[in-house]
Amino acid sequence: MSRTLASLALLPVLAACAAESRVAPSPAESVGIDYEVLMDEAGIPGLAVAVIEGGGIVSIETLGVAGADSGMPVTPTTLFEAASLSKPVFATGVLRLVERGELDLDLPVDRLLEYERVAHDPRAARITARLVLSHRTGLPNWGGETLELVGDPGEWFGYSGEGFVYLQRVVEHLTGLALDEVVRREVFEPLGMTASAFSFPEGETPALAAPHDEAGRQQETRPAREGNAAASLLTTAEDYARFVVAWMRGDLLREATRAEALTPVTRLAPALRDGDAIVVPDVPYAGRIGQVRISGSDGVYRCKEFSKRAGLYEPAV
Repeated sequence: MSRTLASLALLPVLAACAAESRVAPSPAESVGIDYEVLMDEAGIPGLAVAVIEGGGIVSIETLGVAGADSGMPVTPTTLFEAASLSKPVFATGVLRLVERGELDLDLPVDRLLEYERVAHDPRAARITARLVLSHRTGLPNWGGETLELVGDPGEWFGYSGEGFVYLQRVVEHLTGLALDEVVRREVFEPLGMTASAFSFPEGETPALAAPHDEAGRQQETRPAREGNAAASLLTTAEDYARFVVAWMRGDLLREATRAEALTPVTRLAPALRDGDAIVVPDVPYAGRIGQVRISGSDGVYRCKEFSKRAGLYEPAV
């Protein structure tokens, strides 16, 4: 199991402290986690934690260093690669376009933009935004310049970063805006996520936590220069906690949209363990129009959103 690790953790505390308690527990006690022990066991050099309770952020905690070589401490403004936690942020922006009638979830997206990477397969003409957001496009997670479908759209569940990239291109074409501009308008600015971005211009060096290999050796930082809706989000614990809170409270979307996004359409197979991947039976994985499980890894970072109520489950946003 990889020991390079995530240094960003979001801990929404969905259950309030016991009413009879006279002394409020610390945020760490309230979620039952000793962060230093967690870091030591996993080999994480640095950690940023946002604790959410009662529909609000109650603390931002930072431990350790942003780089084993640099020795620079993790601070509340340290950026981390969010990996696949990028997907729910982009999906939320997409749903806001849908609510305004600028995008139809069930319109085949090739009618909006012909995507050369899948144009050779006639089945790709059945791919819609809804199928992208629920990981039912039949596209692989990642592929080469030409993408080969691994299943029929709408008939096959398979986690797919490529599906999100396809939809990103459609949204950029439809709006005339780059990914960062779309998400800034639809998500970052409304929520005050002022530190977050999907990419940074050449020559701009953000305060980014460095990746580390399995032996704990610091690797070169690599801020994305071109946005990737599936994977390139750089964010802080506080910024992403703002996003989680918005979903908890229903701040960005109409209630009907939010409810539909969280309605399961695919359930996982019986429980199994494969390396460090845990599959839990009968847990919704993908909503009708939005991603439900939120966790991310690109091999050198691990980012997760946990719920005290859900334990090891990776719950809906």
